[in-house]
Amino acid sequence: GISVIHGRNPLYVTLQDGSIYNSYTARLIHKEQVERSFAISVDGLAGARVEAVGVKPDAAGHPIVVVGQDKTHEFSLVVYAPAGADLPENTPIPFRVLDRASGEEDVTSDNFKAPAK
Repeated sequence: GISVIHGRNPLYVTLQDGSIYNSYTARLIHKEQVERSFAISVDGLAGARVEAVGVKPDAAGHPIVVVGQDKTHEFSLVVYAPAGADLPENTPIPFRVLDRASGEEDVTSDNFKAPAK
């Protein structure tokens, strides 16, 4: 399973190039007796890119998080919206976690915050 909580301070950051990022704390809960690797992605935000702090991405750009047997793993996520994206103040985004071996998937949602227009 996965849970995601939006960072509170600041809610969003606008970078010099006009792109916007939001930070989150994610927690993967893994109760099986074997180590597993999971790909993390987001939907609902055109052109978005997700990074897990300190985690290398796969060839498709998805962070790959490895969780040991019967463990819970907490890590930081950053979601970037491209410069020029027409965003409302709140955009619901699903976070997907995909087991790379079995194809099992879990989804949770949070919001992407942007400046008021």
